[in-house]
Amino acid sequence: MLREELKYITTEHLRDTKQISVRAANCCASIGLKTLYNIILYFENNGTFFKKRIRRAGRTTCEELDKFCVSVIPKIEIKKRDVKIKKVFEVINELTEQEREILLSLTNLIGETENIIKEKEKIFSKHCKYDFSFAIDFYLSNGHFPMFWILEQHIINNRSRELDIFTHSFNIIQNRQLLSKREIAEKYDLTSERVRQICYKTFRKTFEITDDIIEYKTNDELLELIPVLQSKNDWAYTLEFFRDTHFVNQKKSEIQEYLKKEQCNLSVEFVLQIIAYLFHDTFSLFGGIEISNRNRIWKNTFLIKKEFTDIFNFEKFKIEFANHIANNKKEYDLIIDEFLSNSACWTSIIDLSKLDSIISIVKDILLYEFYLYSNPDGLITVNTTRQRKALYVVYEILKTKGEPMHIDDIFAEFKKILPEHKYTKVVQLRKYLQRLKSILYKTRSGIYTLKEWEHD
Repeated sequence: MLREELKYITTEHLRDTKQISVRAANCCASIGLKTLYNIILYFENNGTFFKKRIRRAGRTTCEELDKFCVSVIPKIEIKKRDVKIKKVFEVINELTEQEREILLSLTNLIGETENIIKEKEKIFSKHCKYDFSFAIDFYLSNGHFPMFWILEQHIINNRSRELDIFTHSFNIIQNRQLLSKREIAEKYDLTSERVRQICYKTFRKTFEITDDIIEYKTNDELLELIPVLQSKNDWAYTLEFFRDTHFVNQKKSEIQEYLKKEQCNLSVEFVLQIIAYLFHDTFSLFGGIEISNRNRIWKNTFLIKKEFTDIFNFEKFKIEFANHIANNKKEYDLIIDEFLSNSACWTSIIDLSKLDSIISIVKDILLYEFYLYSNPDGLITVNTTRQRKALYVVYEILKTKGEPMHIDDIFAEFKKILPEHKYTKVVQLRKYLQRLKSILYKTRSGIYTLKEWEHD
């Protein structure tokens, strides 16, 4: 092994793998010898563990440590590393002690022969739940670790009952089957109320956005998630998602593509929650993971920079606009610029330098929350209450399908949901859809799609 590698083999690991005794490990820790590197350096500087008295270290312990060091030193190689190894250890040197523990398995396998790696894999497989070689390869290619992938590995490999219940209750991992509280209760022999309490507690202790992250996150069963969620420097690359915009939503294709690059299956909704958790002093989250759906305001998840949420109340706007159109009996065109200029949602004097950005954010909210598309002139056609009901249904049919559909198939699903609706023929629904801005027909063959999919 290489001398530098000794820094990443902890005294606790030597104890747990029975390379040194528990007493020897405790004695080393008592004088600050926390790694194999420290132990070897102490031995080389003093020639023996007998020379300087170590508290609680008797003759047997000192002899054990001397023999251990004598057996290790001949195996240490001092030679130039290749560029890849240098880069890896440069990164590891910058990690916190907790993060080094996470990468312990990997760092001890670097640069060794295949046979040694296989032998060490047998040992480290007991202590490491997953292979970190992907993380290192990713770093060497991209200049940072795939933190969403690392977080996902912690979540899916965590044996905590609380986390398992939480991830089966909410959209945390894509394509993971969600279970009802009753199903989870039966699985763990709990009451549905107890399941609700566990979800609430797990969310608050681990993922809730708060100004007291370090002090607040003290749930022992989920302790291993803390170093991953508090290493802000490693997560800084996520701010690239905001390089050309002031907000993102869960439909943002760039985020979805990036998760594929990281081979990560976390939901975009949860990813935005994590970014808001890490950078809660920079962003405000709207929507996201909500423990109770009773008073749910948002259908989607939006992450908006605080410089805008500090001067405009987007949640108040969402509620007021819903009330504004709730009983609309006549279709009309809304000029969003004028509407916002007269809005009561400004928390201070209108900042004209940020007005265009806020208008852009509001248009995004209108599209995804109300299915109202703004044309290039800034006009938004507000439908009547009856029309909106039909629009919502068609929109949800297409969203559920996830791809363009033929008008005949749309109409069949439409009548299943609204059997009493006045439309009794396909042609009626077709004429209605052709007037909408948020739903487009791709060809004359009757294929319809969502406006928002144009940029996917």
